[in-house]
Order: sequence, then C-alpha cells, then structure tokens
Amino acid sequence: MNKIFLFFIAFPILVSGQESSGLVVKTLILQDIFNKNPNFIIEKPIKSNNSIEFLAAFRNSDWINNGGEGPPIPNMFDCNGFTVGLSFRHYFLKRRIFPNAWHLSGLIRYNNTQIKNLEMYKGLHSTSRTVNIHRNGPEMGIIFGRQFLILKHITTELYIGTGAYMQFYDEDYISGNISETLTNEFYVQFRPYLGWSVGYYFKKKEKK
Repeated sequence: MNKIFLFFIAFPILVSGQESSGLVVKTLILQDIFNKNPNFIIEKPIKSNNSIEFLAAFRNSDWINNGGEGPPIPNMFDCNGFTVGLSFRHYFLKRRIFPNAWHLSGLIRYNNTQIKNLEMYKGLHSTSRTVNIHRNGPEMGIIFGRQFLILKHITTELYIGTGAYMQFYDEDYISGNISETLTNEFYVQFRPYLGWSVGYYFKKKEKK
C-alpha cells in the first residue's frame, strides 16, 4: 500500500513546472462511481504534441470469477489495494492545441489487490473453499481516444483500447476443500479499456 504514496512525491514535482507548460488534473468517473476506486491522474505536456500521465488509485473493488453455478463471468467483490501507472501520450494536433485533440497512448501499470473471505469453486459441482486472495502484477496496454477542452479549463475525455495483465495469484486457505487451494500461480489475461475522465486544465501562463 505504501507505493500509492508515490503520488504525493510526484505531484509537487509536476506542479512545480506547470506555469511554464500547463497541467491537467483529472479522474476516471466510472471507476469512482461504479467500482468505488477513487483515483487521480496528472497529465503534463513534455512537448507541443506529447505528454506523460501519472495515475494513482485506491482499489476498493475488484473483478474475479469465483466459479460455481451460473455463467462463467467475473463478479465484483470488495477488496483492498492500489494501482499506480505511467503512460506516454501522443496528440494529433494539426490545427488544435493541447489538450483538445485525438490521442494515442501506451501505458504501464502495477496492480495490487487482496480479497478476503471469498468462497471459491473449482467447477459446477465442486465443494467450495473459503480463502483470502492476493493478486498483483504489471499491466501494459494501448489506448486511443479524444480529449475535449470546455470553457478554456474543463476537460473531458473518452477512450478505448486493449492490454494484457500479468498476474501473480495466491490463496490463503481459511476453510473448506483445502486440496483445491491455489498458491504461487501465474496468469496472463487480456483486457479491454473503456474510460471517461473529467478534469481541470491549469493553463500555462503567458509571458509578459
């Protein structure tokens, strides 16, 4: 959990240069409302058509397929954890200016979550086991989207993309069928991205 405080280290560094190059502070609305994962994103331009982003999020929910009867799809469960990430973004500006343009971005993130007292099943008619689940690992992806600038300072953005999550998976046994407990597992999962952010653009000050 301490790694989340990288946000507080990076923030003053980025803000210190915002007068000369501008800065966007935003949040992913859908993560806030539906997944209960409060998050901050800081975007800082490094050239006229490129920028870097830093993301930090507290994870209060996570998706996992716990087996059993019903369709084999993941369900959302309460958890503890965090996500931190960096991305490099290229804007297709032409006649437009940052941050009001289409963009292509590559990202890398690190996820760490723990779900406690979860009832897991190996198959439809298997005996359940109750475990604590710890999942962590890097995530890489690419997204394409459009960021809009409204009234000179308000930003809103929509994007789509795809990526891969390399996951280290471990269960701590509590009760039930101990023979099916999984430890030291490794998975690679492909995932889609669909995001909507809202933020504020601290515009660079014009030289007098």
